[in-house]
Amino acid sequence: MKKANLYWPVYKNLEKEILELSFIIYFDDAQFKYIKKGNKQEYTKTPPYSLKIGDLLIRCCTEIEALIQEITVGQEEEIKSMFDLDKNEPITIGFRLKYINNLWALDKKLVNISCPSMFFQKKENQIFAPFNYENGDVNDYYSAYNAIKHDRNFKTIYKGNIRFLLRAMAALYLLNIYYKDEVVYLSSMSAAEFDVTLGSEIFSIEMSPFLPYNLDSKEFATAEHLEIFVYLIIHYFNPGLRELIDKKVIDLKNTNLPQKAVLNKKQEIYHELSDH
Repeated sequence: MKKANLYWPVYKNLEKEILELSFIIYFDDAQFKYIKKGNKQEYTKTPPYSLKIGDLLIRCCTEIEALIQEITVGQEEEIKSMFDLDKNEPITIGFRLKYINNLWALDKKLVNISCPSMFFQKKENQIFAPFNYENGDVNDYYSAYNAIKHDRNFKTIYKGNIRFLLRAMAALYLLNIYYKDEVVYLSSMSAAEFDVTLGSEIFSIEMSPFLPYNLDSKEFATAEHLEIFVYLIIHYFNPGLRELIDKKVIDLKNTNLPQKAVLNKKQEIYHELSDH
């Protein structure tokens, strides 16, 4: 019996509240700007912030922590071995995130903002990797979350803003996709018909081009840029290759190929074609 998913409904409820917010605040490039005051860590302009946005950010990041914990349950020995932790040392959310990032290259996975009530024009605001940030920079939603959760005051309240909120929600969206761990068989459906939103009303994923299988060399064509994709489309040249390709996917788990992150989670989209 499939385990009930308690995380997606919470994500969708948060998404609903953010969609409502997008009709109150105009989400565009100008609203995402930070303008520094000289060389100090002070700003003359920040993205719109409020107690409500801060509350949404806290709830979102609480879900991120819960999902990271849930995804890595039972992997404690592997995590301690990977980071050479003492057997009695507690495993923090940070170590758990580093562990799954090592598996899936989360910091390279791209998410699109595809919501019709958000009007971003700059590419860096339209498409980004939500897990790719430096500590304390303008994309570090997790430090912002900790600041307003543990040290909320007039100096930190600006961190409860729409930029951090959208980045955090994009991260939560990705974690939900990996937690679902779904394999999609396209069958007669073309790749263009695949719903790249995966149920979101704000975000969509980047899909890979076909990943062809070379009949002569019996190898997959590879490319460094495949790490940015959440799903890979595997192209079958004929049904007889199915068993061989499935075996190759298993073999890839123990390699250092860039696409092994998604292959390791069986997040492939199989595109089956008839014999030529």
